Amino acid sequence: MQLVSSPISLKSIFSKVATHAFGLAQKLAGTFYHFRLGVRDGADLMSRYDALARLSDDALAKRGLARDEIGRAVLNESDKRD
Repeated sequence: MQLVSSPISLKSIFSKVATHAFGLAQKLAGTFYHFRLGVRDGADLMSRYDALARLSDDALAKRGLARDEIGRAVLNESDKRD
């Protein structure tokens, strides 16, 4: 009875494991990339919201906005950029 696999089968197993590990690393990198883009988009939305929220009611009115419309305006502007 032989307990040790032949070198050929070990190479085959290593090749399969390496291929799967590389595929997993690519998927993780893609997931991280999209997560990072989402965080950046969220930060952009937040900074635009904060900039509008700091304006006076008169300044908002000059832009055609009321204070309760700031959120919608920020999201609509985001939709136009995509």
